[in-house]
Amino acid sequence: MKMFSKFRGDFAKSVMTLVTGTVLSQLIVFALSPIISRIYTPEETAYFSIYMRIVLFVSTIATARFESALALPKRIEHAFSLYRLLIQLILITFFASILIVVIMALFWSKESSTTFILLMVPLGFAPLCLMNIGNNWGLRNGDFKEISRVRMLNSLSMNSSNILFGAFGLGYKGLIFGYIVGVLLPASWFTRKYHLLKLKFKDFSTRNRKKIIGKTYIEFPKVNLPHAIMDISREMLIVFFILLYYDKTALGSYDFSFKMLKLPLTVLGSAIGQVYFQKIATKKNNGESLIGITLETMRNLFLFSIVPFGLLFFIGDEIFSFVFGENWRQAGEYSQIMAPWLMLNLIVSPISQLPIVLGKLKAFFWIGLVGSILLISFLNLPFFLGYQLSFNVVLKWVNWTQFAFMLFVLIWMVKLVSKTKHDFAK
Repeated sequence: MKMFSKFRGDFAKSVMTLVTGTVLSQLIVFALSPIISRIYTPEETAYFSIYMRIVLFVSTIATARFESALALPKRIEHAFSLYRLLIQLILITFFASILIVVIMALFWSKESSTTFILLMVPLGFAPLCLMNIGNNWGLRNGDFKEISRVRMLNSLSMNSSNILFGAFGLGYKGLIFGYIVGVLLPASWFTRKYHLLKLKFKDFSTRNRKKIIGKTYIEFPKVNLPHAIMDISREMLIVFFILLYYDKTALGSYDFSFKMLKLPLTVLGSAIGQVYFQKIATKKNNGESLIGITLETMRNLFLFSIVPFGLLFFIGDEIFSFVFGENWRQAGEYSQIMAPWLMLNLIVSPISQLPIVLGKLKAFFWIGLVGSILLISFLNLPFFLGYQLSFNVVLKWVNWTQFAFMLFVLIWMVKLVSKTKHDFAK
């Protein structure tokens, strides 16, 4: 029991280190969002939403999801071989993407906004990949203070740049430029760290090791990558169908609402999830049970989320119009509708690392596919019914079907983890 208490103390300390940096970075978002929301319109936010979906899609393909495996090799030399493989994949995708977007901009794009968005994609995805890889490397080594500092740098530079570029009247371009500045600075920091690591491991041959380590974790591009592509493709389809049935204002309001509702997940859920992943990987390697830490994580997230999501459920429209301006009242109405779904998503997301550690990626892929089909299907209610519905009505159907789906995923994961060995503390 003494050992278990010590583990809980280490876990809590690691979480608090990450949470402190994450909370401070998101406080910057909270503090500057009322300014940013009064500079940019929902329609301008919609253009940025389209850009970010493309960037996330390319960044997902570029790394083939190998970054999620950085915490798994027992030897740090093997993990660094995987790190080097990831850098090569990013460089290949970067130069290929430049060629593709230039061709698309010259021969396919007919609107200036589309051309600009395409040309900015390479500058957006490459530093994002470098930042994510550096973050996962830091998690492997327990560098939680450094990760926290980088998150604050990312948040401060991105949001302050959005205000600066918005003040010059750049519109949606200001949001894109602000994002690029925000990811370039952390990416530069992690790139410097990577070069120091190359010096440290210069006597360690990685040419053959990269091939071996790539084959060892081939399940990530074979199974986890299709899952990730499915998730981001779902997001792209959401954008497509909202624009098909409604307009850019609805898309911008939906995306802003979704972003604000996901902030608790970013503030606490993400930090807990990353530390949780490191701990369960260690416990799995030691042949220990994962049930205790999983149930404790779920309980704490539920207690954390019940009050803020409860307030949004009842008075979300008033909160949004007061904090962000009257232009965003519609986004507040969407937040009221989506609060139950995203509250449960906050609880599920941190423990969604379990299938990776327990080798259940294939099952998780098919479960995720069902969830995506449900979401897209109910988003297409106007098509299936043969007449137009308000976006609020469609969003209500999406919310409750996704809530039921998330509840199923939660039960499945608890059953999955309960099959591991009994906790040694018991």
